[in-house]
Amino acid sequence: MSNLGQEKHGQKDLVFDVLYGVLSGVLYATYALAFLFLAPLQYAYANKGKKSGLVASIASLLIVVLAALFGLNDFSPLNPGLLAASILPPMVLMVALWFINSGLGRLSEGQKLVAVSAVLAAIAWPFLNKMLMNHDVVTGLESIVQESLNNVTGQQIDASLVHTTLDFAMRAIKSAYAPILLGFLALNWSTGNTFARLKAIRSASLDPSALQMHGAINVYVPFFLLWPTLLTWTGLFLIVALKQDGPVASIVWNMALFLAALYAAQGLGILDFFLRRLRSGGLIRLLLPLLVVFCLLNQTVATVVLIVLPLLGITEVWFPYRNFKGVRL
Repeated sequence: MSNLGQEKHGQKDLVFDVLYGVLSGVLYATYALAFLFLAPLQYAYANKGKKSGLVASIASLLIVVLAALFGLNDFSPLNPGLLAASILPPMVLMVALWFINSGLGRLSEGQKLVAVSAVLAAIAWPFLNKMLMNHDVVTGLESIVQESLNNVTGQQIDASLVHTTLDFAMRAIKSAYAPILLGFLALNWSTGNTFARLKAIRSASLDPSALQMHGAINVYVPFFLLWPTLLTWTGLFLIVALKQDGPVASIVWNMALFLAALYAAQGLGILDFFLRRLRSGGLIRLLLPLLVVFCLLNQTVATVVLIVLPLLGITEVWFPYRNFKGVRL
């Protein structure tokens, strides 16, 4: 390829990298689709490497900053603290995504994802706890939620109903924000990687079996997490039995659910393994979204899933369902 051709090819790649970043920033600015804003960035990392991912991240951050500025409406009394609070969380998540894809250290990308999720959850806890205990913040959230519901329904929503609903949501967040953060990063990372591999398969630069190699069937929780998990689950049992509440209870809930999520992923891998043996491998990919919906709609289904899948995963330590040899993630 001539120098001119290489230059045009490089400019084209740069344009696409920026577009991935713009898409990411727009997803974040919509709020409703913000849970997928890291997926285009991960696609850039997986598709063309660290440089493309960084370019896309910078473009995304610029869109996030602009969205935050325009969201404040009034530029004259610009509040630096409010602006920083709007920009810092997505920026930290972008840095975390860069680290996962950086190639630094001996950990695999999956192990880095879990480690980063745990570290971010520990860092976020004091800020989250302080925010949810702040009366002004809670009152402001209630006003925003009530105004949004009024606009959607076209009628005045009872303030007591909003207060009760928001109080329940905040309790749920305090008890489960760590596994939610893990799920958020895992969803974006796997989504971006899947689209990158599909593109590579279409361009004939990757074998279709590569998708199976990176699926749930190959998820394994390291053995050293077994005893910390059992101890944490025992602590959670005592907290539930004694009906304890407060910061310590919230921390134990988060740790227990975080570890349960890891073993639930391994449980899904076991189910995927047997379904593939029965030549029904695609069935789990069809049932998983339906299962998530049922968990959201029915508390009984959610309880059964949250118990059965982690137990299935953790029992593989003693029962080698997949002829398991060694531990890896």
